[in-house]
Amino acid sequence: MKSNNKFLLFLRKNAFYFVLGFCILAVALSITIVLVLGKDTKTPVNSGEKPPVVDPGGDDEDKDDEDDAPTVEEVVFTMPVNGEVLRHYSEEPVFNGTLNLFTAHLAMDFTAAEGSEVYAVYDGKVESVTANNLMGTKIVIDHGNGLKSIYYSLEDGDGVTVGQQVKKGDVIAHVSTTYLEELNDGAHLHFEVEENGKLINPMTYLELIEK
Repeated sequence: MKSNNKFLLFLRKNAFYFVLGFCILAVALSITIVLVLGKDTKTPVNSGEKPPVVDPGGDDEDKDDEDDAPTVEEVVFTMPVNGEVLRHYSEEPVFNGTLNLFTAHLAMDFTAAEGSEVYAVYDGKVESVTANNLMGTKIVIDHGNGLKSIYYSLEDGDGVTVGQQVKKGDVIAHVSTTYLEELNDGAHLHFEVEENGKLINPMTYLELIEK
């Protein structure tokens, strides 16, 4: 009985130290668990896994697409005939001496002797070759992307056919006086340019003429 009392007395005197020791043990155990679990969740240094690589130059496929992108070539017409400008393009009415009236002139006229060569102003395909009593022989060349060149007052039966591919500077016809709406102007080439279905100023594309 006396031994039990001594043990209880010992426990009472040292209870604080037992509690403190238990707390220290609990904290140490908690720290050990956190370190072990934290280590398991990290990727080992020699795990063989590689982090993703960011290419500062962009994706190779994107580079290939840029390299393969078509280059845009500036369209520059050569002169359709060796001659001087007789009449410029004008959306405002100008006097037509043949018709004896004022009217818009959505073309350029070039003086040239009858029989002078007429040239394709740019690469393209002959879209049409037509003739009537008022307009004379007319040739239309399609250059693609909605751009066309149109030639009036040509000799009948000149040498291109519908569907024929022509190059810039190829002879496609010869000048005549068949464009009766401008008969009083003598032999000349009446030249038009069409862009997306609308007649525009040929000076937009012509070279060798001061714009």
